[in-house]
Amino acid sequence: FEIIERIGMLPPANISSGNYILEATYLNRKTGETYPIPIQPPVRVEVDPQAEILPAPELDLVTQLRMWGQKLPLGIKGLETVFEEVGRVNQYDPVQDYTKQAEKTLAYRLQQDPNNLELLYGLSLARVLQQDADGAIAALTRVTELDSQNPFAYAYLAFVYLYNLNPGAAEIALKSALELDPTQPEIRALNGVAALMQGNVFKAWRYLK
Repeated sequence: FEIIERIGMLPPANISSGNYILEATYLNRKTGETYPIPIQPPVRVEVDPQAEILPAPELDLVTQLRMWGQKLPLGIKGLETVFEEVGRVNQYDPVQDYTKQAEKTLAYRLQQDPNNLELLYGLSLARVLQQDADGAIAALTRVTELDSQNPFAYAYLAFVYLYNLNPGAAEIALKSALELDPTQPEIRALNGVAALMQGNVFKAWRYLK
């Protein structure tokens, strides 16, 4: 039998103009093995930033999740958009299998490009949406190494630590966040929660009042 799915494709933002030939790779979700998928006839794509914008099918959900991840460095402003989009998609995809697909594909792509911050934010989001605290902590720890001047990177890591009932580790991450931005109310609130979870009521009051 044959299955046909028509979706849009989003080229990388930093791709050079020119003509490209598409290649496809199958990634086995269970074994992690990959092998090329022949495309017949060959598909050629011209990338032209000046081209007319035409109507196109909706992007696949994995690509959409990766785009949501690009909003995370913006902090609360970016999170609002992410929550809206996740809520919209989950209305017609209650199984949320796209988060598992995204995790597998992003982890695979990071093997080839381990310092790609965009992919790391996407992987972190995919794991958070699956409530995989340990996996999200691993990804966000790497994010803080590459995006070390962004206080929200540390705040996200701290949030997951708090979710995982590890306020001590959260407090360490928040120390870096507060050094970068001591006035951000959301970061101060997280620090107050971390203090409260450790029984430090006076410190919690100072940050939560």
